[in-house]
Amino acid sequence: MRLSRVVTAALFALSLSALPVRAEDPPTNTSPCAQQCGAAAEAAFNTCRAGGGTLESCQQAARAQYLACNAGCPPPPTDGPPSGTPCLEQCGAKAQETFQACRTQGGTVDTCSASARAAYQQCATTTCANQAPPTCAARCTALADGMQQHCLDEGNTADRCSAVRQSALDRCNQELCNPTPQTCEDRCTDFARGVYTQCVTAGGTAEDCGSQAADARSHCISEHCQTTPEPTCQDRCTARARAAAEQCVAAGHPADACSTLVQQLLAHCVEENCTDPAPDCRDDCEDHAEQQFEACVAAGGSEDSCRSAADSAEGACVMHCGNGSSDPDCPTRCASAAEELKQHCIAGGNDPAECGARAAEAARHCVAERCDGTPEPPTCPALCELHARADFGRCIAAGGTTDACKSRALDEFHGCVTLHCEPPPSCSQLCDARAARVQRKCLKRGGTADACSKTADDARTACLAGVCSPPPPDTCDVDCEQRAQDAKDQCTADGTDSAQCDSLAQGMLDECQQSCGTAPDQTCSEQCEQAARKRHDTVLHTTRNQTRATRRGQRVFRRCSRTCD
Repeated sequence: MRLSRVVTAALFALSLSALPVRAEDPPTNTSPCAQQCGAAAEAAFNTCRAGGGTLESCQQAARAQYLACNAGCPPPPTDGPPSGTPCLEQCGAKAQETFQACRTQGGTVDTCSASARAAYQQCATTTCANQAPPTCAARCTALADGMQQHCLDEGNTADRCSAVRQSALDRCNQELCNPTPQTCEDRCTDFARGVYTQCVTAGGTAEDCGSQAADARSHCISEHCQTTPEPTCQDRCTARARAAAEQCVAAGHPADACSTLVQQLLAHCVEENCTDPAPDCRDDCEDHAEQQFEACVAAGGSEDSCRSAADSAEGACVMHCGNGSSDPDCPTRCASAAEELKQHCIAGGNDPAECGARAAEAARHCVAERCDGTPEPPTCPALCELHARADFGRCIAAGGTTDACKSRALDEFHGCVTLHCEPPPSCSQLCDARAARVQRKCLKRGGTADACSKTADDARTACLAGVCSPPPPDTCDVDCEQRAQDAKDQCTADGTDSAQCDSLAQGMLDECQQSCGTAPDQTCSEQCEQAARKRHDTVLHTTRNQTRATRRGQRVFRRCSRTCD
């Protein structure tokens, strides 16, 4: 294999992010098993591309193949647990473990939450107080070591992979560790341009090289432009998929089922959590400058001259931003990006209602991660989609075919929407009237219009849940999100620094979601949902009366839910 192809393969492997590397990481697995998994992942990628798959979908297939395969390999010897997350988030994960252990031993939610907070504070005080972030040189070494490891995982010789490592290390130190007037993100942009140039020179296509350069910039910013390196959204999804793959293999499920489940989990995680807001004017200028740079290099221009021309074009473009234009705000741009996701989902042959639920959840996560303010809670159809997705995982793990399980999950989604999200008109009108009365009383007592409107909305929501349509069943993911939010709220109420509270919540969320796996056990309310659907279907089959069947199913769900903790 030529060295140029090794460089391209290593950059491709970096874009997979199958095993995110940090400066604190111990040596990664270099066993023959891991190398075979790397070769299988590359073969899966090449087969997918040869079959007409998109770059993104084929990368996801390759990641899933690698994760499912590598989960069955014996772990490498280490002196301690691997760490790919900031210290405070590791303490958050330990707090989640403390909470789970306490609950297993019969503790209440309140006492176990207090134990988890205490464990977090002790961990943060003793472990993270004086932890210095890695130096720029250490981060470059970690990045280069990761590229070398991916090269080895693909079955290349040690000499070739050493050359790949040295090339990446030299460029990283040269581009990022020498002080310049540029901002950190600007230096990462230049580094990504260098990745693009090397890839094109090695014979890569414009599409592949552009994708690799964008991924390199994202990881560069994560590694170098924050006081404490933090995993990217892609890294978090990969870590979750890796944990799920290990659980799936440990549970004894067939390898093909595990591969399907891990691929689905990874795709949904990236789709819903890593959605970026639609670009504003400055983003458009940056994109156009990158396109100009790439076209210039592809036409044979030197990296320095192309960089200078692109930077000049970007500066001229930015000068026109804000001149009387009104760029949409961040939540609006998140909604726009989610709408594109929805249309892509529908174009893929999926159910429009289900695609809409996925898009709503993607928009919610986008606002939570990238915009100021408090995001809205999940929509009712989005909760039903999460429930249907968990049911799909359980179906695959039980030996069902992909088509049969997709059909079952779609039925579960629509059945959930019927029972929980579509109150009959008469009931909806009743709750509207009740909310109007609450608002009138509030205004008479001197409340402000905004406060009374919110009070009325809360009354209507409570009426719909109590009289018309009970809220959808909780899922493992929803429980994790709520638990992390409760911990954050209590942490903030105790007067703890907001950054520490964020780390506590993120660490707990990551640990909890990873424990959910690909086929999580049914929650108590999901078991109630199953009983409610059974009653609904029985009554509908007997009476052919949809309204009566829905009310009977809702009644069973309410009664059953009262027994859930």
